[in-house]
Amino acid sequence: MYSLLAALGRADGDPPAGNPRRVLPMIRSEPTPGRGGSYEAAVPREAVARTLRRFHDYRIFSVIRDPFDRIVSNYHNKLNRFARRFAPALYAASYIAPAISRLRTVTSVERIRWVQRHVPFDDFVERLGVEGVSWDVHVRPQVQLLALDAIRYERLIPMEELLPGLRQLLAAGSAGERARGALGHLGRWNASSGLREVGPWTARTRALVGSIYAADLDQLGYAVRRAA
Repeated sequence: MYSLLAALGRADGDPPAGNPRRVLPMIRSEPTPGRGGSYEAAVPREAVARTLRRFHDYRIFSVIRDPFDRIVSNYHNKLNRFARRFAPALYAASYIAPAISRLRTVTSVERIRWVQRHVPFDDFVERLGVEGVSWDVHVRPQVQLLALDAIRYERLIPMEELLPGLRQLLAAGSAGERARGALGHLGRWNASSGLREVGPWTARTRALVGSIYAADLDQLGYAVRRAA
């Protein structure tokens, strides 16, 4: 998401000076057409239909991700949220123990790596199977977040094909060379490490993730893509 926000900001002539999530303004009410620049908007679910009518001539797209890759990304980047909810003592210790061993304040990445030593990937997936995935937006099924029943998307771009997908999207619009040129600088903000760092998938973890995200696999086309 960070990479996408940065690219869209550049395309709009408003490149973010640093982490785009910390720079772009957040609108916590219903946005209205005509506002200049790049921004995020937190639109209440009950206001989605009304907002879509206001922006009827705007193009709507989103980026989707393979559920299996997404769960690995969560293990690498959001395990602190998991620990805060399901292992609060471990979460608190992640601020203290690494700092004592290093004699300095530790980064969020270092805290997550410390938690990973105590929560193996298999245990993380097993706990999601028990607790469900409604407790945090980062693990909630994508079909729920996309509100497919309320929003008609022009395109859902798989993250695995992000750059060509964005180029195709912009090629059909009026953004011009400025927007397409911005994609040449598409970087990786907050990148996840590869699966090799969490060990191989087991039949059990594959089955659990497949069950938890069955709707994503089916409705977003990943079941077909994986079978191909």
